[in-house]
Amino acid sequence: MRVTAELWVLNNGYVGDRVASTVALLRDGDTLAVVDPGMVADRQQILAPMRELGVDDQWVSRDAEGFALTDAIRLIRTPGHTAEDITTLVDTADGLVALTHVWWHSGGPAHDPKATDSAALTASRARVLALRPSLIVPGHGAAFVPDENTPR
Repeated sequence: MRVTAELWVLNNGYVGDRVASTVALLRDGDTLAVVDPGMVADRQQILAPMRELGVDDQWVSRDAEGFALTDAIRLIRTPGHTAEDITTLVDTADGLVALTHVWWHSGGPAHDPKATDSAALTASRARVLALRPSLIVPGHGAAFVPDENTPR
């Protein structure tokens, strides 16, 4: 039996006059993880409801590459947009989901004007797509199914 986790998108991010990250909640057994909570108007928007649910806020600094929170939730380094970006990979009942900033939204952009390293971004996009995710949750937009039109 394949181990799977549950995933909920709490907030679809956006890019425009203002920027907000797409924020997701993951659950695998007793493990809960909030992905990409850094760009909200006030972190209490996330932390207060977590406290009400009895979830402790825990920040851990470590190398992301290959780190597994659980058998179904793991991290990989995917630099390019910034040097520190990671992608969270989640095995769900519907397949592999990649939560990542290598795309802002389904349209890319094809050439990220804010990327710190365009070559690394291209390599990171190829790395994520090679995993054949069934769904991508981009950094600043609604989840999408990758296809031949997904910017490389």
